[in-house]
Amino acid sequence: AVLTPRCRILYLAAHHDQLDEGLGYLRMLLDALQESYGIRYKDGSRSTRAPKVELLDGVLYPSVFLREGKLRGRGYTLALIDEAELMDAQVFEYAILPALGERRGELVLLSTPRGQSYLLRYVQEAGGVVLNYPTWTNPLFPRAELEVAWRTWNRSAFAQEFGAELVEAAGR
Repeated sequence: AVLTPRCRILYLAAHHDQLDEGLGYLRMLLDALQESYGIRYKDGSRSTRAPKVELLDGVLYPSVFLREGKLRGRGYTLALIDEAELMDAQVFEYAILPALGERRGELVLLSTPRGQSYLLRYVQEAGGVVLNYPTWTNPLFPRAELEVAWRTWNRSAFAQEFGAELVEAAGR
């Protein structure tokens, strides 16, 4: 999707702080690509009116998923949605899916699982893939913090938040 001519990528986050953090990681990646391979980009993501990052032959549009109306009217070749389980079902169904359908776009949902949610059902029915990466597989996550959480957190909450397990609401 990124190499598609005139690609349009949507990066969504639950709130502005999370969006800024994700864009910071993107800038680090793009800086490394520019340094190593000469891939240039133009960062206009700090614009408050129409933020975007131009790269290769396409554009990345960062946004928060506060309301459906803000996301309508553009077709995307790829949507990356961070903490997707926090997104309202109406935003997903009435804005994201039609915007991807227009360009036969691909969807990547990044999220802490929330049991048998509407997103999980969508992924399963669409023939998608669910990948689980528990926190302890991240070599950068402090082991001591993980051990404190294991000792102090409710088991269901630990399984969901650190173990990337699908925990039903009744088990939380």
